[in-house]
Amino acid sequence: MSPAKDHLLKKLLLFYEEKGMYDSLSQFLEWDLETYMPSSGIEFRSRNLRYLQGESHKRATSRKIPSLLSALKKENLTLREKALVREMEHDYKRETKLPRSFVRTFSSTVSKAMHTWREAKEKNDFALFAPHLKKLVTLCRKKADFFGFSAHPYDALLDLFEPGMTVATVEPLFAALKTRLTHLSPSPSFRIQNISKKNSALKSSPKWAFTRRTPIFPNRRTPFVLAFTPLISV
Repeated sequence: MSPAKDHLLKKLLLFYEEKGMYDSLSQFLEWDLETYMPSSGIEFRSRNLRYLQGESHKRATSRKIPSLLSALKKENLTLREKALVREMEHDYKRETKLPRSFVRTFSSTVSKAMHTWREAKEKNDFALFAPHLKKLVTLCRKKADFFGFSAHPYDALLDLFEPGMTVATVEPLFAALKTRLTHLSPSPSFRIQNISKKNSALKSSPKWAFTRRTPIFPNRRTPFVLAFTPLISV
């Protein structure tokens, strides 16, 4: 690796390293929100997440990134480095379409909605959650408009999870899989028993002998996945 290329890559990756730090902190707070956070803490927690996501977006949309990407394209890049530059350029173009105020609002709205959803589910009271759902749908439609789309609004949002995928492709695929998958899906009680077994196994595992803290698999009726770092997901 040439000194110039090495310097450019390090400067570029620094922005994404800082963004990753804020994203990891957000994930830890979201995990706590989903598991052990007292219900009275939702207002302050939503403000925490609003701030962290705003700072993450700030790093991802730095005005210095385009010049670094342009300079790297002139270097003799390996296939891996070319892929890195391509994906970072894609992410930058996408992130810059979102106003930072929108990113912050979206984050706090989601955290408050999830908190209310759990309460509504326990009380079997959809009306409690309905206003939050309306806000989320409105914001998601607005996000799709910011990103832009040609055929279907969800195409813009689907691209966040599966680049290039569209509703026109997904709908027939899911329709074909639906019947078989519903037969494979375990009952809620089975899932809860499995989570409890994981808790018990972790408590007795030598890997957890160094701590007395509660394992990271809480007894939740609704499974969820969070990525704390690029290497750890629950």
